[in-house]
Amino acid sequence: MALYDYHCQDCGEQFTQSEHISDHTSALQGSASPLRCPKCNSQHIESMVSAAYVHTSKKS
Repeated sequence: MALYDYHCQDCGEQFTQSEHISDHTSALQGSASPLRCPKCNSQHIESMVSAAYVHTSKKS
């Protein structure tokens, strides 16, 4: 699972949601249940570009 950042176009709320990659792409294309803002319950949500975090094991 990955963390995705979203922005509500109605109230300006920014929030992060944990979801599978396939769920993320389906929701943005409208084939899954639409995302809702946790503050105002709006469906006018857009995905935000966020920083990537990569954790690798230390190699000897």
